[in-house]
Amino acid sequence: MTHITTGHEIVEDTDEILAAARRLESQGDDDATIDPTHVSRPDNPMTRLEDAVAASHRADVALFEAVQSAAAAGASWAAIGAVLGVSRQAVRQRFGPLIKTK
Repeated sequence: MTHITTGHEIVEDTDEILAAARRLESQGDDDATIDPTHVSRPDNPMTRLEDAVAASHRADVALFEAVQSAAAAGASWAAIGAVLGVSRQAVRQRFGPLIKTK
């Protein structure tokens, strides 16, 4: 029997590993890989990367909502751009198609 340790998890045999790989494959994700070094721990670089991506997404949502709120309240693209440190054209290009203004 083959024992493989992946952090805190022990995979008991090769058949179990192959079955897990087949399950991933059947989910249709051609880029899916099994990375035995990735364990969800705060000191793991991949966990930190995933956390940073999630935080970036939350920040993007918060920024969009704030811009949407400012635009709905009547703020000009120039005023919003001044707060963001970019031109009114840049704000309009990034957010204009997503936000309906009066």
